Amino acid sequence: MTTHLERTGRRPDFRVRYEWLLERSGGQRPLQYMRCDFSYDGDNIHRDGVYGVWPEFEDDCRNPIPEGSPIPSTGFASMWVVSPMMRVDVHRQKARLGRKAYFMAGGARFARAEIIELIGLFD
Repeated sequence: MTTHLERTGRRPDFRVRYEWLLERSGGQRPLQYMRCDFSYDGDNIHRDGVYGVWPEFEDDCRNPIPEGSPIPSTGFASMWVVSPMMRVDVHRQKARLGRKAYFMAGGARFARAEIIELIGLFD
């Protein structure tokens, strides 16, 4: 599998610190390069919806964890906004340092996150 950087040719939009909410995910561990949804704290997902923002989980040296390797229950991930239009129209207004957010699956939160670094969102 190629990394998101190799696939998109651009830097990640932002970086998060995450923590799994295993009691809500049925104990299933996420996989590298999974495609999940994302919501910001305070969003009403029934009104606002969820966003395509894909994580790339990192090791302690900020390198992508190899595909097939276990993903730690806490750690860091670089995040790529999928839609270029949504990057500009939504995420540039919502994403900010310290903002809380959630990884989502079918309307259920399975991890909480905090934005710790803005990287390429404003490129």
